[in-house]
Amino acid sequence: MSDAFDAEARARFETEGWALLPDLLPADVCDGIRAAFLDEVKPYTGSMMRQLTSVDEPHQLSADGLVTNPIVNPRTRPDFPRFSTIEVVAMSNAPIVASATALLGGPPVLLQSAYYESSRGTHTHLDFNPVDRERPMLGVWIALEDIAESAGRFFLYPRSHRLPHDARMLRFAELAWANYRQAFVDLDLDTAEAEAQALLGEILGEAGLVRETPALRKGDAVLWTNKVLHGSDVPAPGGGSRHSLLFHFVELELLREHGLT
Repeated sequence: MSDAFDAEARARFETEGWALLPDLLPADVCDGIRAAFLDEVKPYTGSMMRQLTSVDEPHQLSADGLVTNPIVNPRTRPDFPRFSTIEVVAMSNAPIVASATALLGGPPVLLQSAYYESSRGTHTHLDFNPVDRERPMLGVWIALEDIAESAGRFFLYPRSHRLPHDARMLRFAELAWANYRQAFVDLDLDTAEAEAQALLGEILGEAGLVRETPALRKGDAVLWTNKVLHGSDVPAPGGGSRHSLLFHFVELELLREHGLT
């Protein structure tokens, strides 16, 4: 298991907007979390709240039989005794909270978590801090197995957190977020996605930023600031699963400032 976020990793995070922590979560803990999902949740035929859409719905399966609509906040499902404890299990066996504290500058609060077996891929987007968009939010993605390239890996654009948030970037961010959530008011999905991709191409081309797709092995974690452009590739048929656990943290002080504690 890795030590808590050290000075070198923090400096790299501040420069690049993200960092890779290898072997953050012990392999046997990863196996136990994955088994809790496969034993309790995968066979379930009822509805569960989903992370991408905030819709209560049954599993949506790929042609390979993998769940593609990730489950949000496992702790809210006490009807699954083992699965509902996986956030606590992960944070008890890895310096996740210590790392979040170091990067956020104070005690963190877990806003949201999600469990992925697979996905349909997500376009490049920015995460929004729902409490205060101007304040940082930290993402932590932990691979619970070796993630094959064909399984739809997580990707990001290093140093994109340094891009100016001008009108063009804000327009892209709004379009990309709405597309990520599959919800538009004044545009259809195809039109909005085309506009978002055109804006993204301009922004990245001018800045000379290049996408990075880390090869995550079991127990590895990616930590990133919500100002970094990121997404995930579309899994290939037969590409395998990508069991993983996602956390989003904000500062406890932020909640206090907004009267939410």
